[in-house]
Amino acid sequence: MGEIATSNWQVILFYNPNSINAKKTLAYTKAEGFPIREVDILKTPFTGTQLEELADRLHTNIDGLVNKNHPDFKKQ
Repeated sequence: MGEIATSNWQVILFYNPNSINAKKTLAYTKAEGFPIREVDILKTPFTGTQLEELADRLHTNIDGLVNKNHPDFKKQ
């Protein structure tokens, strides 16, 4: 069993509230009436284990979860 709780009955949206795409996704999900659990990743950051689990569930590497076009990424 993983660290990230899941549900077949609700959408669990991990989002950055500063992201325009996240805001659109959140608005769409609410407008469609889907039951949703919002997880603001700035208030509730991921642990390393949770990042690994999320990447695995999305069938990608952790590297695939990183927005390489973000200015902060480019600075680092």
